[in-house]
Amino acid sequence: MTSLPRIGKPAANALKNIGVTNLEQLTRVDKESLSRIHGIGPKAISTLENELEREDLAFRKHEPLPFTPGFIVFGSLDCNNAPKREIIRDFAISYVEGNKYGFVMTCDEDMSLNILPDKELQGMEEIHQHLLKKRHDIRMMDLKSIIIHGKEGAAYGSAVTIKGESIELAWFLEFNSHKKNALIQKVTFFEVRQQLNQSLHN
Repeated sequence: MTSLPRIGKPAANALKNIGVTNLEQLTRVDKESLSRIHGIGPKAISTLENELEREDLAFRKHEPLPFTPGFIVFGSLDCNNAPKREIIRDFAISYVEGNKYGFVMTCDEDMSLNILPDKELQGMEEIHQHLLKKRHDIRMMDLKSIIIHGKEGAAYGSAVTIKGESIELAWFLEFNSHKKNALIQKVTFFEVRQQLNQSLHN
């Protein structure tokens, strides 16, 4: 892994706070999202871009989302004209944020959610209220992988909270049909918190 160049303490701390500690990790971030982070100005971004070019690397191409979450999102966002992949992407971001608009766009009204190990919720409204009640202030989300196969799909990512807690996240999903614009009908979710021995959704 290649060390980050000198960009000043505020910018370096800002990158560390979103889990970026080496140059290769920056290839999962786009400049537009990076510029929204407090402490990272145009000079730091220019220095990082030049260093990426020296290593034959580049920032990720900006991928517009249908809504603007209240935290930085990077990673596997390019959907390559695959509607179900886009639905899973938008659902995962909405889940972390507790964004009802995102749920309406991606989920069947009667969807079910199984939060491992022992919580089952039914219906979009019940699920949304639960997530709003249990959500934490998220600083960054890295959506690392999205997989689709017929009526099934999965997503894996991580998040960093304002307090610096790290959470690993995984969703296993089932759509209500094989159609490309099908909605999510069933979700199984689990997480692993790396700094606190408690669940985000107890």
